[in-house]
Amino acid sequence: MNIVYIIGNGFDLNLDLKTRYQDFYKYFIKQSSNEKLVAEMKDILYSETWADLEVALGEYTAKFTSTEKFLKVYFEISDKLAEYIGIEEEKLILSEEKKQKLCNDIIHPEIYLRPDDSKIVAKYEEKWKTYSPWYVNIINFNYSKTIEKILNLKNRETILLGKNRYEKNETLSQIVHIHGVAEKNNTILLGVNDISQIANESFRTDIDILDIFVKPQSNNGIGEGIDADCERFLHYANLICIFGSSIGETDKKWWELLGKQLKRDDCRVICFTREKDIIQGNRKQLLPKKIRECQSLLLSKTNLSSSEQEQVKNKIWVGYNTDMFNLYNSQAGIL
Repeated sequence: MNIVYIIGNGFDLNLDLKTRYQDFYKYFIKQSSNEKLVAEMKDILYSETWADLEVALGEYTAKFTSTEKFLKVYFEISDKLAEYIGIEEEKLILSEEKKQKLCNDIIHPEIYLRPDDSKIVAKYEEKWKTYSPWYVNIINFNYSKTIEKILNLKNRETILLGKNRYEKNETLSQIVHIHGVAEKNNTILLGVNDISQIANESFRTDIDILDIFVKPQSNNGIGEGIDADCERFLHYANLICIFGSSIGETDKKWWELLGKQLKRDDCRVICFTREKDIIQGNRKQLLPKKIRECQSLLLSKTNLSSSEQEQVKNKIWVGYNTDMFNLYNSQAGIL
């Protein structure tokens, strides 16, 4: 069985790292700059999620009259973001308990679903119960390498996570950082999904801008095969687990590929979502509404027609405000 995890900023929030955009914004506005346009951006670039920051940058391109000025501002923001993520990542406290919980959660995501859904997942997975090992690949949208540090991974090595309910080995095959990593001699990708998200129409045909600011084209230009690896993971996935992601417009390519996979008979999705208005006690009747909202949000970012969305929505299971990947002792971070 092939399992793919799509990991977003909620993972690092569960480690009590201050990686929300609001946290970076507080850091960024304190940094000095000689660029007037950077100073102006500090007054307007405020949003709720990483994806909104990238959308805002796409809209802000309308303020620029030259490629050179935009790229100078872009790289200043990118460098400060990488610097900030590095500072936060250094705060990570490692422990054997974190490692064990992370491994167990990767192997058993279904335990955080409603009991009825958990049984359906188990039934679905039975067709692979004689296969060994089961393979896990992680598409990491984060700039941090917190997962690698917790698992003590070096240089893309393959590790055994443990055994699943069928006593089959579950192996972590690869972690790919689709947006790069915030460390020395590495590049982070901060940008949009396609040219429609660039407000400055002249930039939409500027190859220098597109190579840097349109993330799929940027990855292709870097030439490390990152997009191709992730496309392959999704193509062969039997189960896709989404955790900590805002399911943003600037990563639309991946939601469209996920939608395409849902049309297959042998692919399912578990989407973990977290909100402030925690449902508990005698309000559990509201849970179906929250599940439908999550399903609808994800499907709205695919390229599926309304009828196709209706056909596949029952292939999406939702974990709402769970302890999945809650690797810090305090309450898990809110996306």
